Amino acid sequence: MTELNPNQKRRPKNVAEGKLFDLMTGAGWEVTKRGWPDFFCIRDGQVCVVECKPYENSALKATQRIVMRALAAHGIPCFRYDPSSGMNRLLVEDLEPVAPPPSPEIPETLEGKLKFILGRMPGLTEKVKDLDKTVATLVTVYLDDFSEEWMIEQAKSERRWVFARQGKPVLTTKKDGNKTILNWFRMRADDARKERPKLAGQERGRKAKPETGLDDCLTEERA
Repeated sequence: MTELNPNQKRRPKNVAEGKLFDLMTGAGWEVTKRGWPDFFCIRDGQVCVVECKPYENSALKATQRIVMRALAAHGIPCFRYDPSSGMNRLLVEDLEPVAPPPSPEIPETLEGKLKFILGRMPGLTEKVKDLDKTVATLVTVYLDDFSEEWMIEQAKSERRWVFARQGKPVLTTKKDGNKTILNWFRMRADDARKERPKLAGQERGRKAKPETGLDDCLTEERA
């Protein structure tokens, strides 16, 4: 038995693949479509598999370690490649399961919470000092009008937005019109301010009074 967790051996949605999945699992096999190395290489009757990573410190995913360890245990040469360190062979002992890192402690301050949430977004590769400056700007601009809970919820919403669309958040306004963290908060704040008069009117049991324009004032004076 391997260390595959339920998420790693999820039943495929494809009808034919789902039937095969049921057939194999019913026979006692553990089945996954994940973790297969990027390249299967053949030369003069020899074979090997290679997992390619963009950076030297890019770690193998848990499922990749499980699959490559099983391949290495059956005598198939397994390698990891990245442009900086080149090709490195991975032996069975190199692919032992790695304990998950401990859960990080969430800071107590508002600035710390915002940095913790925003700093874990995919694609946020800017320097930490830029994130510090962005968080300081958010707190300075919005904390007088909105609660800490509101700011934290908007940061979480921004993070979910980026994950769902696989976007690349940026920290400062761009001329090309890319959405930014600061613009996200500005748009959410504008929406919240527009809702406040409506909610105030509803709480009093009547509709909110529409905004009075200059023409309305002049009309009232003439009347």
